[in-house]
Amino acid sequence: MLFRSEIDRLDRIIRELLKLGRPSELNLIECSPNEIVERALSLVSFRAREKGIAIEKRLGCSELFCVDYEQIEQVVLNLLINGIEAINGFPAKLAVETASSNGYIAISVSDTGSGIPEEDMDKIFRPYYSTKELGTGLGLSITSNIVEIHKGKIEVSSNRESGTTFTILIPSDLRV
Repeated sequence: MLFRSEIDRLDRIIRELLKLGRPSELNLIECSPNEIVERALSLVSFRAREKGIAIEKRLGCSELFCVDYEQIEQVVLNLLINGIEAINGFPAKLAVETASSNGYIAISVSDTGSGIPEEDMDKIFRPYYSTKELGTGLGLSITSNIVEIHKGKIEVSSNRESGTTFTILIPSDLRV
């Protein structure tokens, strides 16, 4: 079992390196941000339950947007996995929210983990920077690149006592 998990980890690292090394072409489709969040949550819900993490959903966005579905799903998945991995204690809660505001569709992922130290905040999106023992340092770099390709932005706020929130903002008028 350990051998298989190591192969899976190496495969993931190689795929992430390949994504980072080549610019992506967007396959824009009109879709719901809520649908993307629900699908990503279905992929991580077992892992969250195993750690005793409660998932809170506030999917208030009723608008559709044009994005590369798979890429934005990867962004949400990366943020959810990071949030789950950051939580080591109680309260163990992961909150996901969608909203539309000021010409953007926002997807936020908040965790009740230990937060990001202030001295690391300007480094977290750099390729190969990681504070995790087995981290590649590619997840947030790839996440940031995907958001930029969609002409969006990513914001982060963190507090050592209450956790971290990542918000991606994608223009609602990005069109096919």
